Amino acid sequence: MAKKKSTRRTPRTSSRSNSSNHQKFDRVLGVFAHPDDPEFGAGGSMAKLAKDGAEVTYVIVTDGSQGGEDPKQKDSELVAIRQREQRAAAKVLGIKKVEFLGYKDGHLASDLKLRRDIVRMIRKHKPELVITHIPGRVLDAPMGGSHPDHIAVGEATMAAVYPDSRNPRAFRSLLLDPVLDAWRLLRRHQQDAGSQAGGAQEAQEPGRQTGAGMGRRQVDPQAAPRHREEERLHVRGVVQADQGLAR
Repeated sequence: MAKKKSTRRTPRTSSRSNSSNHQKFDRVLGVFAHPDDPEFGAGGSMAKLAKDGAEVTYVIVTDGSQGGEDPKQKDSELVAIRQREQRAAAKVLGIKKVEFLGYKDGHLASDLKLRRDIVRMIRKHKPELVITHIPGRVLDAPMGGSHPDHIAVGEATMAAVYPDSRNPRAFRSLLLDPVLDAWRLLRRHQQDAGSQAGGAQEAQEPGRQTGAGMGRRQVDPQAAPRHREEERLHVRGVVQADQGLAR
């Protein structure tokens, strides 16, 4: 009897002889609650992905207006500072695109509105890999990883990946824009990504596995100081999880 040919897709792997084989992606989407979360939660992975040629896009859900210590500072001023810092930090790691959804910091819920906006981002950028927060509390991790906004974004993103983004009957008004047709990521894959300061969850296409090289990694130390406003609030306790950012 003839052997049945496999329909499984072959992952694109690194051709460098001095590195272990690992999955390479063309398009990656990182969905995070606040400015600074990408660097302190998955900076190592993001830098590695960008260096390996992926087009990495950040989606920052909130405006970051609670990420400061001065109660008299105007929200609009702090938001502008944190967005500027986020773009600068992303640039250091090789990430060229940053999208801000503008939700109120500290007020997130994993509701249909948030899911719809994340589906819009997934369909717009058509990623092969999505990285976001773990959608639940991790009791043996730093407290910052269980921020309610992180949990809400993680849960909404996982729901946006499956079933929403691939289902043309979900959020049908998005189909009025031909760019926002259904986009399918079937397989969920979990891994220690980046610093794990806030934890990270990955979702990707079937048959693809994330390889060794995407865990802890030395990150350009210029990235962390870009977030000066947030550093004053809580960064000192968080960055210890990643030696690349702690220096």
